[in-house]
Amino acid sequence: MEWTQIKVLCGIDDLDAVCAVMCMLDNGLLIEDYSDIEENLMQMYGELIDDSILNADKSRASVSIFVPEEKPYTDYVAHMRERFSDLGIDVKITIEGLNEQDW
Repeated sequence: MEWTQIKVLCGIDDLDAVCAVMCMLDNGLLIEDYSDIEENLMQMYGELIDDSILNADKSRASVSIFVPEEKPYTDYVAHMRERFSDLGIDVKITIEGLNEQDW
């Protein structure tokens, strides 16, 4: 089965609002927020944490939903853009096709 990942990149301060908008469309959110990785945690478990996470921009977060191929992802994106505009939230939306077998 084919899926479309819609990923919204936002500032940490806007993360709750972005999640609220995206929950209107799907409650299976993938949230990437590395702002709470503390120095002590990195010292204790630094070797176990991937370098891309350790080096990630702590002021940014992303939220993704996955839309099945039978649903028009363009409707989802249009809804998001309208809501984010209404809320005055600056986001970057990316779209990527995924095959379920690749997961």
